[in-house]
Amino acid sequence: MRPRPTAVGYICREVSGVRQEWDEFRIRSLAARFGYDYAKTIVLSGGTADRIVQLIDSVRRVDAEAVFVPSEAHFIGGRVPTELVRIADVNTVDSENTFARWIDTDEANAATCGNAVHLSARTELTEGGAQWMSLGNPARRGRPTTTGTSRRTATTTETMTSRAEHGDSRTD
Repeated sequence: MRPRPTAVGYICREVSGVRQEWDEFRIRSLAARFGYDYAKTIVLSGGTADRIVQLIDSVRRVDAEAVFVPSEAHFIGGRVPTELVRIADVNTVDSENTFARWIDTDEANAATCGNAVHLSARTELTEGGAQWMSLGNPARRGRPTTTGTSRRTATTTETMTSRAEHGDSRTD
């Protein structure tokens, strides 16, 4: 049996304030619901120099595949840092959005001797932040998903491409 993926939580102390314990509980609960093995909660002050670098170092140290955060407000400027999305999925509790890791198809093909699935659409970056991808439970990964910007204006590129290949002209 394959071990469950690891996740960490991240909280900015000033944003949570007196709700910090409640935010930690909500983070742990969502991680468990999504099937992650929850390693720890990283609580940093807004005044901490290079707090995103510290968060990324912690994610790498525990080999986490996901970071759970109460909301985007816990990041600088209210945007999920792209450097974090490069190494882990970022899940928000309030909106239950997932900012999915990028998959570099060239690297994936090289690592799997050309057997990686080619994706027709990659997660793009918006100005200063990553797009969200509604994935829900990690067990559903690999199925066509809906992507869009943080305004939730969704495009279904992968789904429409897949349907077109099979002769289905529906656009939902």
